[in-house]
Amino acid sequence: MDRSLIPSEKYIFWHEAFENTHVLAWNLSEVGELPGFPYFANENFVVTGKDGVLHCYSLKDLHEVWNVERNDIGYVKLSDDGKVLLVSGETGGFYLYTAVNIL
Repeated sequence: MDRSLIPSEKYIFWHEAFENTHVLAWNLSEVGELPGFPYFANENFVVTGKDGVLHCYSLKDLHEVWNVERNDIGYVKLSDDGKVLLVSGETGGFYLYTAVNIL
């Protein structure tokens, strides 16, 4: 995947090849930068992937909430509260991850 653009209610997540994910406000001012490729975003969290690891970041202050190793990444969906992550493999199979103590 060379480029990606994921909109959410408050932010736009933009990625170019060989770069990190840029977090932009809707007026296109840069809010921050996160490592890796953006796979999913909702109003509270964004999930990026880099070097075989999925990272979940809070959009309140862009800190990493949790991460999980995943080399085979297809579809990614995260619950609104950030506690449940569903990932499909590129060639099939689904993986469900749960987290605790998410603030």
